[in-house]
Amino acid sequence: MSKSNLHALSQPEVASNDPLHELICQGARDLIAQAVEIELESLLKHYADIKTTDGRRAVVRNGHVPKRSVQTLFSLLPYTRNHHNSWVCSR
Repeated sequence: MSKSNLHALSQPEVASNDPLHELICQGARDLIAQAVEIELESLLKHYADIKTTDGRRAVVRNGHVPKRSVQTLFSLLPYTRNHHNSWVCSR
């Protein structure tokens, strides 16, 4: 009975092996990530002086640990720590 006004948007088909397209997409992702990091740092600095009743910072960044690598016998393996405090190899 009810008519839906939702229409699926078509996605442009992109050759998966186009190095220029991949380079542009990666550059765009990097720029967005940098902009988000800068905005977040600004927000954290703005609220740095606000404390909870027990003296801890009220606004903190949860679930963020920088990427690191571990030296094995043969090479360096990159790994990241996810939000649940366990380490995941990101090979």
